[in-house]
Amino acid sequence: MSTVLKTCYINIVGHWNVAIFTPEWLVSKIFDTSQIQLQFSPLPGIWPRFTGRDVTIMPSPDRLIVEPASLSDDLLTLSSNMAEKILEMLSHTPISAIGFNFLYEHSNPDAELLRRFQDLDTKLLGEAGFDVERRQTVKQIRQEHGVLNLKTILDDQSILFEFNFHQNIKSNEEALAAIRHNMVQYRDKVAQILTESYCLVLEGRNENIESATR
Repeated sequence: MSTVLKTCYINIVGHWNVAIFTPEWLVSKIFDTSQIQLQFSPLPGIWPRFTGRDVTIMPSPDRLIVEPASLSDDLLTLSSNMAEKILEMLSHTPISAIGFNFLYEHSNPDAELLRRFQDLDTKLLGEAGFDVERRQTVKQIRQEHGVLNLKTILDDQSILFEFNFHQNIKSNEEALAAIRHNMVQYRDKVAQILTESYCLVLEGRNENIESATR
């Protein structure tokens, strides 16, 4: 089975003035196109989603999500550029952290792959009569800029790989520097880990994502 990307996005944690994110402002300042779509949630407290040029922007009071529709170089770069524009134009917004996030799912893992996740306590629990249905591991990997939080969630049907490249931010300058590292670099690092460390086959990067945040 191939390994499918479920979502990828930039998460900018801060104190956002959501009222600024009107369709008119986004069209003229960020998307550079009048062809945008608005999606409203029936649930209270969920802010609208704005999509243009295959990039979705989701503002909320405590975070801003910028999400490309695929992993192509062009869309990842465009997403980073849009996030950079927003940070430049709203430079007084207090920002505390930025995360570049990727979620992959590998369905029906074979025995060879599952052996990579064997642990002693699961075996001991089984011998004691306890059936472990789901396992979760979290690794924190030091990076040149911030940390990589890598979470794996396993059950009999699938393995989820959650990658979060996290940086704490103290100023708008730091936020802009983090965004300029660009999602393409993080995409390639995720691909390297999945293919070299877990021997997985990834689907084409230009296919549209069925996002978990949609």
